Amino acid sequence: MKLEEYLIQERIWYNFIDKPETIHTADAAEKTGIELKRITKSLILLDQDRIPILCIIPGNCKLSFSRVREVSRVKKVRLVPFDETEKYSGYLPGATPMIHHNRGL
Repeated sequence: MKLEEYLIQERIWYNFIDKPETIHTADAAEKTGIELKRITKSLILLDQDRIPILCIIPGNCKLSFSRVREVSRVKKVRLVPFDETEKYSGYLPGATPMIHHNRGL
């Protein structure tokens, strides 16, 4: 089921904003006129066993690797390289939705 179908089925209000290419969160805020703190970014990390972890944080925040390790109860985490994001998330960089994922994260 596609994301839009899922949102309709669950009666979740949404508004898709099309973008021509993958852009960074700050650029998305500028292009859409939405405050950076109201935009989220989905970051894909890998633990020491190469198990993907999805971190969703406000656009104006930086990821705390120590907090991710603490919450996930893992020893090590690292950010997935930009060109490997689709391999782990099922989405191109910058296109990972906050809910209803193609792959288990």
